[in-house]
Amino acid sequence: MPKALSLRGAHEHNLQHVDLDVPLGLWTSVVGPSGSGKTSLVVDTIVKEGQRRFLSGLSARARQFHGKLGRAALDGIRDLPATIAVGQQNSTDSPRSTVGTLSGALDLLRLLYAREGVDPEGVELTRSHFSFNHALGACESCNGIGLEDRVDPNKLIEDPTKSIRDGALRPTLKNGYTVYSQVTVDVMNDICRAHEFDIDTPWQDLTDAQRHVILYGTKALKVPFGKHSIESRMKWEGITARPREEGYYRGLVPVIQETLDRNRNPNILRFVETVACSTCAGSRLARPGREARVGAHTLPQVLAMPARELHTALSSLGATPVWSAIRPGVELRIERMQRLGLGHLALNRPSGTLSGGEGQRLRLVAQLTAGLGRQLIAFDEPTLGLHPSEQDGMRAVLDELRELGNTLLVIEHDPDMVRHADHLVRLGPGAGSEGGQVVASGPLHAGDESPLGVAPTRKANRRAGRGHLRLRGATLHNLCEADLDIRLGAFNVVAGPSGAGKSSLVFGTLLPALQGEGRNLYRELEGAPEGGVQAVDARPIGRTPRSTPATWSGLFDLVRKRFAAEPLAIERGYGAGRFSYNNKEGRCATCEGLGFRRIGLHLMQDVELDCPDCGGGRYAPATLEVLHKGRNVAQVLAMTVREACAFFADDEPIFAMCRAMDDLGLGYLGLGHSSNRLSRGEAQRVKLATLLGLADEKESLLLLDEPDRGLHPSDVELLLRSIDALVDAGHTVVAISHHRHLWAAADVLTEVQNGVTTDDVEPQLQPLTQVRGARTEHTPPTEIQLTGVRTHNLQSVDVTIPHEKLTVIAGVSGSGKSSLAFDTLAAEAWHRYAESLPFQVRRFVRRAARPELERADGLGPTLSLRQGQARAGARSTVATQSEIGPLLRLLWSRAGRLDGKPTGWSASHFSTEQPLGACPACEGRAVVARCSAERLVTHPDLPFAGGALKGTRPGRFFSETDGQYAATLRTALDAEGADAGEMDLVWSDLSDRVRDIALNGTGDRVLSVEWSFQRGARSGTHQFEGPWEGLAHLVEREAIRRRGSQKAAEWRTPLVDVHCASCEGSGLLPERARVRVGLWTLPEAQALTVEELGPALEGAELDPEATSVMDALLPEVRERLEDLRALGLGHLALDRRSRTLSEGELQRVRLAGLLRSGLTGVTFVLDEPGSGLHPRDLESLVARLRTLCDEGNTVVAVTHRPEVLRAADHFIEVGPGAGEEGGRVVAEGTAESVLQGDGPTARALREPLPARSATVRSEGRLRIVGARANNLKDLDVELPSSGFVCLTGVSGSGKSSLLFDVLGASMAASAPVECAAIEWVDAPKGSDARFPLAMFDEVSSSREVGAGQTVLSSLGLMPAMQSLYHACVDGDEPKKTAFSFLSPAGRCETCKGSGREDIALDVLADLALPCPDCAGLRYRPSVLDVLWNDMNVAEFLEIPTDRLRAHLPKGKLLAALDALSDVGLGHLSLGRRRNQLSGGERQRLDLAQGLLAKGKRTLYLLDEPSTGLHESDLHRLANVFVRLAEKGHLIVAAEHRTSLIAAADERIELGPGSGPAGGRSVRVS
Repeated sequence: MPKALSLRGAHEHNLQHVDLDVPLGLWTSVVGPSGSGKTSLVVDTIVKEGQRRFLSGLSARARQFHGKLGRAALDGIRDLPATIAVGQQNSTDSPRSTVGTLSGALDLLRLLYAREGVDPEGVELTRSHFSFNHALGACESCNGIGLEDRVDPNKLIEDPTKSIRDGALRPTLKNGYTVYSQVTVDVMNDICRAHEFDIDTPWQDLTDAQRHVILYGTKALKVPFGKHSIESRMKWEGITARPREEGYYRGLVPVIQETLDRNRNPNILRFVETVACSTCAGSRLARPGREARVGAHTLPQVLAMPARELHTALSSLGATPVWSAIRPGVELRIERMQRLGLGHLALNRPSGTLSGGEGQRLRLVAQLTAGLGRQLIAFDEPTLGLHPSEQDGMRAVLDELRELGNTLLVIEHDPDMVRHADHLVRLGPGAGSEGGQVVASGPLHAGDESPLGVAPTRKANRRAGRGHLRLRGATLHNLCEADLDIRLGAFNVVAGPSGAGKSSLVFGTLLPALQGEGRNLYRELEGAPEGGVQAVDARPIGRTPRSTPATWSGLFDLVRKRFAAEPLAIERGYGAGRFSYNNKEGRCATCEGLGFRRIGLHLMQDVELDCPDCGGGRYAPATLEVLHKGRNVAQVLAMTVREACAFFADDEPIFAMCRAMDDLGLGYLGLGHSSNRLSRGEAQRVKLATLLGLADEKESLLLLDEPDRGLHPSDVELLLRSIDALVDAGHTVVAISHHRHLWAAADVLTEVQNGVTTDDVEPQLQPLTQVRGARTEHTPPTEIQLTGVRTHNLQSVDVTIPHEKLTVIAGVSGSGKSSLAFDTLAAEAWHRYAESLPFQVRRFVRRAARPELERADGLGPTLSLRQGQARAGARSTVATQSEIGPLLRLLWSRAGRLDGKPTGWSASHFSTEQPLGACPACEGRAVVARCSAERLVTHPDLPFAGGALKGTRPGRFFSETDGQYAATLRTALDAEGADAGEMDLVWSDLSDRVRDIALNGTGDRVLSVEWSFQRGARSGTHQFEGPWEGLAHLVEREAIRRRGSQKAAEWRTPLVDVHCASCEGSGLLPERARVRVGLWTLPEAQALTVEELGPALEGAELDPEATSVMDALLPEVRERLEDLRALGLGHLALDRRSRTLSEGELQRVRLAGLLRSGLTGVTFVLDEPGSGLHPRDLESLVARLRTLCDEGNTVVAVTHRPEVLRAADHFIEVGPGAGEEGGRVVAEGTAESVLQGDGPTARALREPLPARSATVRSEGRLRIVGARANNLKDLDVELPSSGFVCLTGVSGSGKSSLLFDVLGASMAASAPVECAAIEWVDAPKGSDARFPLAMFDEVSSSREVGAGQTVLSSLGLMPAMQSLYHACVDGDEPKKTAFSFLSPAGRCETCKGSGREDIALDVLADLALPCPDCAGLRYRPSVLDVLWNDMNVAEFLEIPTDRLRAHLPKGKLLAALDALSDVGLGHLSLGRRRNQLSGGERQRLDLAQGLLAKGKRTLYLLDEPSTGLHESDLHRLANVFVRLAEKGHLIVAAEHRTSLIAAADERIELGPGSGPAGGRSVRVS
């Protein structure tokens, strides 16, 4: 693995083209002043680029859940591992978020209760019953919040000494109107007079009954409702005034409660008291979720336990299959919570009540990987909120990750944590424009103390204060009647371990108490200061680009007033609002005051461009004409804080606020800097600077929540200086802090432990830890070790896979290669990677079954490419498979111009898969299915009513003699004056007019049809009216209607795809297809080849906005094109349909998507990467794989190509046989040692296929004339009428085009397709002279999916097996049909004959357990009682067929099993599911069917039949071809394996090159 990540020219935010080398496999601490660029470097550059590169190897669907994958602002980066970022997000205050949801433990427990819970009322439980975010699981009373909002009448009272008119009630406006009363002031007075008082009586003088009238209403009189009288409403414009409705006055409390129930908005919440829901007792769940039990506990009971107690409670659940699957995930999360100081938290604790440190460490629990190495993991202040005594656990977690071979990049300010690192990067020297440079970078050495801070010393002169604020008996959360004494006029610090109750005490109890709320949370409060209370918590100060430090602090309000006071502003009537960029009158109309235009790039980072009208100035020109001291308002916003200090030096209010920010080290910040781009430390100090303006106000109490967060030691000194200034001005400061410098500077320190407090303690100011220096050299794992693997047929194998090497896995088909590589290695690595993702993301990514193994060590991030995972769909093209298509759609949507103007359309408008972009005529497929007369009329030598159309299901349906369609056709012929009697002639003798009417109809003409029908014994006459649409239209319409049905393929048989005339084959709406980027429309660009597209885009002449979009997207497009070229695919057009590609081309298009990652430390698992490659192309493939290894990656390839086997560094051979005879490692070592040994692979490579006599019959030859599909150049080719023919040539030479698009399509159409003719040469006697392919009864194509769920049904053996067992029945029962596991007569009804119970575990792999009723045997007990040869039918289905053959009598079953043995599938059981077979096994199963066919001649069209086959399997395959040829079949295969090519009867080589350079016959032998 490379020794260092190499970063060059990083210029994100304030980074000044930073060059940096970060050592891999070590712990690097990144330090520097707040604002120096640490987050820009680590998160916005390195992490962003690492995630983009790794996740782009996944599907587009997976990418969308990981956020926008923008390119980082840098010149270059090399040797970058896949990255994971921990602790970037800062918000955990969603009302539906809890400790359980953040950690992921709740979701796992919901699965447990859904699968194994028992409801006392018998409700069938689902996961949704245990989700308070789902309608099925949420408490009906509180809607899943767990709380009830009740209007508190006391909170409605503002000042009891005032009257209602004067504002006794809080919701009273200046004009005396009481909001929520729904009546005018005069009407309210009428109501009061009805109860002998008026609205001018002070509230405190009213009786309880009179107050009750105002609060709860009265029925003493009816009154008109409405805030305005009809007289005033009649003066309004745009409405018709009507008299107000009358009714009884309802009272404030009921109206507020009703409004609250509709909308829980902040205005309403002023009058609300929140308590636990009386229905669910705060559990949030509906009755089934509350009451269902697993063991002794309900889910709410489990969630209420502290995490440290959960292990004991859950250990009593036993070892059920579901709990065994879920338990590791639950226990892992609980163990991590305890190690990180979170064991005190209950899983039902609302996340909004957590401290900032607790919330961030919970995210760490949820996101940390489960044992993966070779990643880069970035941490943003992991010690935030940790007491110094708790940091050992955090250091241990990070050390453990490093030992796994991960690279740790840790932004940190805590000196003890920094001193534990291996390497240090210091940014600075200052902040903002004065930072962004690497001041120092290198290893930490023992004794190197200077850059890491110094230990604090206790302040000598501590303030005595002026009295106390005392809080008594606090009980919130884990507080135990806690008391808090605050020394007024002093600096108070509250400290204690995580979860001790600090935040609950200060912000959860004291703050509400001082605000007159939360009276039930404490017993007593005394000594509150007159100046009130101000709180600074950890929440960000702005979430949108419109918020800035100037607007948040109120400084900009003062600035706007200064501009409004200028003479020009007064002359024009501009108020202060005119100078707000949120004001429509004053702001730039184009960008709406943002100063930029954001161009969304969907999955990539948005592009922000200066507004073309205001140039980034935000304001309209007229606004900018007003100057203050020679500067306009935009120029003031562009100033830094320090520049503003100088500019407003003579303006004391503004200067004081600017100076406060400068004193806190924020002088570099721009006044107009977006608040949502501030670091946590910067945001916190903006808040503090705002409070510093209180120095001239009343003596106040200031509550600070970890004000040292995100601060460098030098910034902490500035913070303490500012706090001292506040206290010296008479204020009282209370700060929660874990920082020892704040402890030392405090006048009084209060410690919270286990929910109780100790006042005025002496801080424990231990010396800083020593720099650890160079640790004992630790070598990260150099290999992957899989131990005790039992996945599928693997027999507890142990294997070692060296990192950074090319490892090949070989073995006979069915030996367990794919089980080892994909179902174990790739699946386990993917499972562990998924553990690091946020839980809401994990729900949407691919679920892989958890493999069976004892342990796996040394795993890293893994990307896999497995054949057959995703065969291309109808709309799939080279562009979509390579991920270039989405990029081009983004480019055309953002940079495209229609008639010279931007379109404003999204990428979806250019997608053929979205209604916004797809042509409705072809549904985006670019082709439409049209009925082919040749395919429909399969027997033109027969009459219409005599079977001319009998060859297809649609033909038989529409030509039924007694059917309505035949009757309608005859009526149509009569109506058109044609001779209906002609329909009795053979189809080929019909006149052109009659054939045209039959096929294409008679338009909209309505016909009166009399239909004489016959249905069994029923007959009669039916009359109806309707048009004759024609057979072609009827077939097309019915095929569309039956789309998705089981018979859909049969209904498509007469159809052929033709270019859509509406969209001219683009698949897009015509208007979308006209949009141009430069000279090119999207369809024109995608019609270019891979070689041609790059130069075409680079040469496009674009406007500035389009150029910026092109600059953002073109680099990735260029990279993807280069990968395709490197894999020999430069000849492919991007709009080439994936279905027309050879298997080799399709695999390499998909492989290109993985090879482009440019990462290090990744394991690539590949399935037959050489599939479809000519031997001369394999050299470039091996070189590409070698390059991946040289870049620090690990490549594991399942392959049989000798060229790749010999190039491997490490060789694992699985075998020795297949199925039960395989599953063991028979050889492991270097390729040289294995291939010189005596294993199956070495023997097969030393023993070439034996020579054999030709099997070509002398029955004439087939000549294909003028083949022109894709790149074929009017090719003429001759084939024998039987035998084995190989098509060879480089990839892209035209083999698949000839095989499938000409030969296969012509066979299916019974007519030449994509060629001039197919004719006989020396036609045999009795052959069909008109169309030679008619000699074959059927075609078998490797592009068609074989039928059948199991081996038994694929071979059509179910009836034979039923007969075998029914002959053993003694009596009438069970019936013959009962021996089919598909039949309701004999199958187990619980599992419906599947033999298993599938238990969905959502984000985990589903469990497939044996059916609890039949124990996995599929059948009812009565059927299993029947024995043949001492085995029941279930045992018959599970025994390997080679063992079964010895017991069978001669007949169909034995013949079929002999055929299986001949094709090397004797290890399979008849009950084996087809989807559990390897690709090679499935292909040979289809060939076994051919061996069994009698009396039918078949044309076999095979694409790389050797794919997935061991050299020894090729011997069997060649023998099968011989037997098939001897039976008169013709096998034509596109092939590259030299050993199989040598066994062919004839070879046809196409070429000489690929794409335009191919398509010709260069050699026939």
